[in-house]
Amino acid sequence: MKENFKSAEKYNPEDPLIKLYIALMEDFKDFVLNPESLDCLPASQRYEEAINLYIDVKKVKTVDNNFFALLELGHFLVSRDRNKTSKNLKKDKWNNFNGYKKGIELYNKLQVSDQNGKHTVLLSKAKAQLLNKDYEKARDSFEKILQKEPDAYQIRYYIGNSYILENGQYDQAIKEYDKVTENPDTELYYYALRDSGFAYYMTSKYDQAKDRLDRALNLEVSKTQAEKERRELMEEYFKKIKDGQCDQLDPDNNSCELEDRKSLEYKLFDAGFFQSIFTVHDKKRGTDPFIDVEHDKFYQCRNDPEF
Repeated sequence: MKENFKSAEKYNPEDPLIKLYIALMEDFKDFVLNPESLDCLPASQRYEEAINLYIDVKKVKTVDNNFFALLELGHFLVSRDRNKTSKNLKKDKWNNFNGYKKGIELYNKLQVSDQNGKHTVLLSKAKAQLLNKDYEKARDSFEKILQKEPDAYQIRYYIGNSYILENGQYDQAIKEYDKVTENPDTELYYYALRDSGFAYYMTSKYDQAKDRLDRALNLEVSKTQAEKERRELMEEYFKKIKDGQCDQLDPDNNSCELEDRKSLEYKLFDAGFFQSIFTVHDKKRGTDPFIDVEHDKFYQCRNDPEF
């Protein structure tokens, strides 16, 4: 199949879609056909030719294959290049952007009228802004989604995260997390309970913290190694509250109040609390079938790529 794309490339050397498909097949080889391989190129290098052609595109107004291509390129840049920069693109301005900013620039080219398409673009853009620590811009993008979809619980969860990541605004975050936990059927119910438990703890509201941590610990979730470590922390602090270490009348003997909040915050951040970002596509919103083949495996490199 790659040979067919190469043949098509000879007749259409300026077609960015063909360049994208060829690069996708290289990623397929690295991520799927050779799963033991640790090699992974930065997205800005693997998809360099496609990106260089899409840089010159002014706007994409239709939900078509170019829409999905730009969206996917943005996802790869945000996930694989993150806050790193590469110097291989044809415009100096783009070389000075990190992976988050490059992704945002591509998303800005997608100006479609289709409501599902708008949601997808805004969500992708807001996630990149959140990861790039542009918290106010991220919340503005998230709020635009909520205007059309007020029950978008994922958005509430992300807004809550943004408040904590921006100077530890735990009270503001709790308001958002509590809206998510009103519905036990939402896929982010566990994450909102988990994170709100510690948000309540950080604000010395120990009864509420105990309630949220207890409910989260009683839920069955995917036991990745990272989540196992997070649950160990949850169990540790739930036990501390349950054993009465947080409700003693003498504040000088209250071990919870004596604990340095900044140290705990660093511990929680290192463990990945308040930072969950979900990149897997909503299958109901459609995509280019060729791009969709095993693409969820292409987001994270086994080793950090060299820039």
